[in-house]
Formats: sequence, structure tokens, C-alpha cells
Amino acid sequence: MFGKKKLTVQDFQSREDVEKILLQILNPLKPFYSEAGARVHVGVTSAHYENDTIPMEAFARPLWGLVPFWAGGSRDEEFEELYRKGLE
Repeated sequence: MFGKKKLTVQDFQSREDVEKILLQILNPLKPFYSEAGARVHVGVTSAHYENDTIPMEAFARPLWGLVPFWAGGSRDEEFEELYRKGLE
């Protein structure tokens, strides 16, 4: 649905559109979750935190989209397992 294309209001006409875009944005992160799931290692960033804090922040940020996704009844088993393990 997007890539180099700029998203517009028309791309968000239904719940399904929003879910699809959310997963298109977040799915590329899956290979970067730690084995325990509680950290996301995305390489060198410009964040000004201690090195140990950056992967934890990267773990928490997708929750802004995933929590409403799950609360609305949507499912993604791989993310559910990653966050279940990570929060544990």
C-alpha cells in the first residue's frame, strides 16, 4: 500500500486499512527483537540515552500501535509472543 508513497487520509478509510498499515510499519522490526523479546536492536541511533536504554525504548514504542490493535480484537501471534516474552 505504501513504500515510497506518502500516506494520506484516504489511506485510512477503514479499521482494516489502519491495521494493514500498522503491520506494514512494524513487521520489519520482528527480526531485531532480542531472544528474550524485551529489546529491539535497530543499530546505531541518534537517541541520547545510555546504550542499554535504547533497545528497551525500541521495545516500548511499538506498543503505541499494538495496544489499541489488540484491545480492538485484532491479532498478530508473532507480536503477541514477542511482547509476552519481553514483558515476562
